[in-house]
Amino acid sequence: MGCDTASDHNGTALYTRLGKIGGFKTTDGETVLIGGAGHAAIIPTLQRRLTIDGSPREQDEIGAEGWASAVAEAITGVLADANPPLLSPAGEHAACLDGILLMAWRQYLWVVQTHSAIRPHDGIAAIGSGRDIALGAMHTALDYEAQPYDAVHSAVRWAAQFDSGCGIDDRGPMLCTTDWAE
Repeated sequence: MGCDTASDHNGTALYTRLGKIGGFKTTDGETVLIGGAGHAAIIPTLQRRLTIDGSPREQDEIGAEGWASAVAEAITGVLADANPPLLSPAGEHAACLDGILLMAWRQYLWVVQTHSAIRPHDGIAAIGSGRDIALGAMHTALDYEAQPYDAVHSAVRWAAQFDSGCGIDDRGPMLCTTDWAE
């Protein structure tokens, strides 16, 4: 999982390596990465308040889907209970996360929205303002047999270069694997 390091604070761009990707430990010691786009307080709030109960057995696809949905429910609850809540009204519909999340555990990846976790069919996803550029860059890199880490690295660099809402400083993109946790 990777991200740019720019965030906009009332029109001022700040470069930080915190706040867009968080490493979480499950109660049984597994590492889960959650990356966020949208409200800058989502990941720090989750880091303070989210508990992820256990994890499914390896290679248990059905168990992994149920587990991811339970984590999405827990995320929604934490963000709803935050003060002020990190949910946005959605007109006539129920409230929704004030952003969008990616969640990675072992070889699995999910897009997390309010109360749901959805696996992208091809295992490739991007969120945030640079998502279209990043998706194109990742698919192209993988077509040329790049390693996944290199594909993510180039995708973040391309998004930072060509999307006005993205940016990186001289430290480059922030890249994380499930071997890492804060």
